[in-house]
Amino acid sequence: ASLDSVQRLRDDYSQQEKLFNEFKMTRQKPEGYDAAKYVRYKNAMDAMQRTYKAQKKVMDSERLSSEEKRERIDRIKMQQTNIARRALGLSKVSNE
Repeated sequence: ASLDSVQRLRDDYSQQEKLFNEFKMTRQKPEGYDAAKYVRYKNAMDAMQRTYKAQKKVMDSERLSSEEKRERIDRIKMQQTNIARRALGLSKVSNE
């Protein structure tokens, strides 16, 4: 379910971004374009980008054990899920 939220955010953002670009070119608001959603999704995608960089740092670390890496990656994935869910207007997933 967690990866579903992240994928849904990507898909919804991609859709809003296409509509935003159409809006910029035509100066007419296309059907389905929601400026507030676009900004919310864009901010969430920027936050996701930071989590991907953090995830790569963990994976590339030579100081962390594989168990420490797994734990940190799990926490990052939980952050990604919650970023996506918040942007989509869904409730947070607990860490338990």
